[in-house]
Amino acid sequence: MPKTRTQLETELERTRARLEDCRQSRQRRSAETRVELAERRYEELFARMRDGCGLHEIVLDEAGRPVDYRFLAVNEAFGRLTGLDPEAVIGKTVREVLPGLEQSWIDKFGQVALTGVPMHFEQHSGPLERDFEVTAFSPEHGKFVVVFDDVTERKRLSAQLRQAQKMEAVGQLAGGIAHDFRNILTIILALGETIHDRLPPEDAELQGDVADLLAAAERGTEITPKLLGFSRL
Repeated sequence: MPKTRTQLETELERTRARLEDCRQSRQRRSAETRVELAERRYEELFARMRDGCGLHEIVLDEAGRPVDYRFLAVNEAFGRLTGLDPEAVIGKTVREVLPGLEQSWIDKFGQVALTGVPMHFEQHSGPLERDFEVTAFSPEHGKFVVVFDDVTERKRLSAQLRQAQKMEAVGQLAGGIAHDFRNILTIILALGETIHDRLPPEDAELQGDVADLLAAAERGTEITPKLLGFSRL
């Protein structure tokens, strides 16, 4: 028996509904696939970052003050730059991992986690005996992400360079003083010898004073080479 127009329209509507369900299902699967792909790419990027990176949550006391923070996730570079085992720190607090960590670290990270204002700074870690350049930001209230690099060697070389520059400046100053000192001594010796030659032989006391003056000037000339030698170091 031929189907009525109503039956055909009903079947057509059902077919359209099934097609729409299939289309939406494909869209959901496609969206899920894109999300999964994005998550995998994020995880790969997180794992392969040259800089250390970690996600943490701040721990507050009863008064709402930051007193600790917990490791939620860290990458491989975290271990390389800190010397800590990345797997061993997950779920632990920094006070458990590094009991001697300076409170200033927690204060800064707490400020980031609670205010959402990013922060960039360099600071020394006593327990790790290293210097770090740190960027911290908050992805959500109470949590913060830290991206950091070990700058210990850079700071050591920078300190050596500053010391070398200071020594160079002191050497230049010593060289200048040595030349001026030598010129002054030359004048003193020349005038002293002239005076000594013109003194009456019977004025033994005054001749003795001039002789002492010339002897002191001669000792002064022994200092000049030392100053010049220091200026060349």
